Amino acid sequence: MGRAESLKKYNNSEKGRAAQLRYRRTVKGKALSRRAKLRYYYKMTEKEYTDLLFEQDGACGICGRQHTEFKKRLYIDHDHVTNKVRGLLCNACNRHLGIWEAGNRTYKHELAEKYKKYLKGNR
Repeated sequence: MGRAESLKKYNNSEKGRAAQLRYRRTVKGKALSRRAKLRYYYKMTEKEYTDLLFEQDGACGICGRQHTEFKKRLYIDHDHVTNKVRGLLCNACNRHLGIWEAGNRTYKHELAEKYKKYLKGNR
């Protein structure tokens, strides 16, 4: 049995899964997972994320609230058709923009205008 098969067998064992879970809970494991998700879903690096955050002055692309006001990082907004990254948004703006784009709900004129302005600037 070669190294690859042996490693696969270990990773699929109960002991291997427990070791992976312990690692994923560490700071280093979380960072690795985040980088992998950025690369897989958005084809971007951590540096590109940081550069985009800097371009937006550390704020949500729609409401303008600073990223330090939130418990989580700003979400990566992307066009679901082209998969092109448009910017970084807070959770609320990201959710509401998706609902607004789908046409499932009507919003106050001020919010609709903010969404239109954001999308116009990021297409």
